[in-house]
Amino acid sequence: PSPLGRAQWLAEEMLEWAGFACLHLRIAALFFENIPLLLGSDIRSGNVVRTSFSDAALSWMAGEDAGKLAVAALLDPGRFAGKTAHYPSGGESHSHAEIAAILGRHLGRPLRHETVSKEAWQRALVARGDARINADMAEHIAAVGAAIRGTLPLNDLFESLTGERPQTLAEALSSGALGAALRAA
Repeated sequence: PSPLGRAQWLAEEMLEWAGFACLHLRIAALFFENIPLLLGSDIRSGNVVRTSFSDAALSWMAGEDAGKLAVAALLDPGRFAGKTAHYPSGGESHSHAEIAAILGRHLGRPLRHETVSKEAWQRALVARGDARINADMAEHIAAVGAAIRGTLPLNDLFESLTGERPQTLAEALSSGALGAALRAA
């Protein structure tokens, strides 16, 4: 739904056209580690987190788990045979309202989610002045949020490909880095 998303797809297509044997892991989840980056400013300034995501339940995943999928693909690509693109989800789904409530409980204060327009969230992301979110990335994140309006189902690809259970948000919050980053927010 954004120029950046289309560029990523085109890069995959170019590798395919060049004749490379490709395996594309398109993680079908939002990452826990992006919560402080994308919501931290709102958490610091009040009790409302604003995004362009509707209140649909979405898959969430730890970045570490995405790395485990990449390692599984590198060590045993045969397990991915049959298709070049795979869409593994995280192990649990939460709406942004549920994420706000979970974060609020973790921080000891009420938090709620409010859906804003794609343009409003894009402007807010750019206005933060964080070098990790340039204008193209802000446009992409806001466009993805606005495009997803329905619940996305979970799948068991992570467990079947890694032999492990994916990390939950509660585990990520209690494990250290994510919880510390939110408390700092």
